[in-house]
Amino acid sequence: MTYLSCPTWDEMSAIRVLTNNCVSEIKVPKDVESAHTIDYNPVLGLYATVNRECGRVFVWNPVTEEVVASLSTTCDGFSGAIFLLGDRVRVSASSTHHGGDVEIHTLDGKKSRCLKMEGDQLNTTYPGPIALSPRKTLLLADVEDNCREIVEIFVDWDNLKVLKSHTIDLSPPKHEEDEEEEDDMCGTDFLCCLPDFKIISYELGSRGLSVAKVRAISKEEVRCEERHSITYYMLEGQKKELKGINDEDCPVYGVAHDGEHLIIGNGDEVVLLESMAEGSTAHLIADVKVNDFVKAGVGINEKGQLMVCNDTVIKVFEYNCNPRTLMSLCRCNIRKNTPNDYRRWVNTLAIPQLLKDYLLYEQVQTT
Repeated sequence: MTYLSCPTWDEMSAIRVLTNNCVSEIKVPKDVESAHTIDYNPVLGLYATVNRECGRVFVWNPVTEEVVASLSTTCDGFSGAIFLLGDRVRVSASSTHHGGDVEIHTLDGKKSRCLKMEGDQLNTTYPGPIALSPRKTLLLADVEDNCREIVEIFVDWDNLKVLKSHTIDLSPPKHEEDEEEEDDMCGTDFLCCLPDFKIISYELGSRGLSVAKVRAISKEEVRCEERHSITYYMLEGQKKELKGINDEDCPVYGVAHDGEHLIIGNGDEVVLLESMAEGSTAHLIADVKVNDFVKAGVGINEKGQLMVCNDTVIKVFEYNCNPRTLMSLCRCNIRKNTPNDYRRWVNTLAIPQLLKDYLLYEQVQTT
């Protein structure tokens, strides 16, 4: 008699990743020309991409190829764009020796508004990458400084006004046995914030990726409880470096988080890390031939799929073998089968506000 063996807990919980499973390719519209960073708004059905060659941010419809908004930025320094709450898109830009600013634009057509932040409101000279925190505030890093501190900006989203801002010290508590580390970082390129207030940044220098665990004591006090670096990972038994002091040594061109795992675009590969720890085992998601690391970007869409933009095309990879939650599947199907004015339709429903926020992707949580 033959008995079927049941899988062990380790086998069931093992991470499985589909490699090079590209499920769609989206061409960048002719008016946009090139896409070097990427973000997607599932409620609006729009992409926001940066063309660093012409110094503009484009918001566009992938179905009609219509450019909804074209916003000026810079072509000789840092520039980035992400969608914020509702119909808002954030643009930050700074040029070497000239400083910069942060702008928040609404996509209301003729009624569109713009909030411009600079100087004292930002508490930084060279605004760089921005992330949205779990309490719906903006986190801003300086593109020409290390990420020892970031700026938290409180915004009145309805009236599009800055309420206040303060600096968050990301230096962990020091102990007597701790040795003083030499600070050789020279800039912050990427920033993201997780639902549990872990802040992930990529900084040029010997520390590579930085992971800071932050706890909000109050609106006025935010404390860094722990911080560590990730300078390499292991892929198929090979050590892959994430550190360096110049572009040749630092081929990282994208950092994202899918709610469970950290994803890194490094050289000609995009990998998923099993844990946010030094020397973590990595799994290959995609081989991406990138000729110019500045001209590529990665992101995660509402389906938990990887988006990789490389100049004129956006490739979408389905890499997760694990089934998605029923709530997530229902949300995607509702959005797919609902008229274009999705936001207004959701707001007319007689359901709790918490559920409305979930349907409108305004909760900072996993997909």
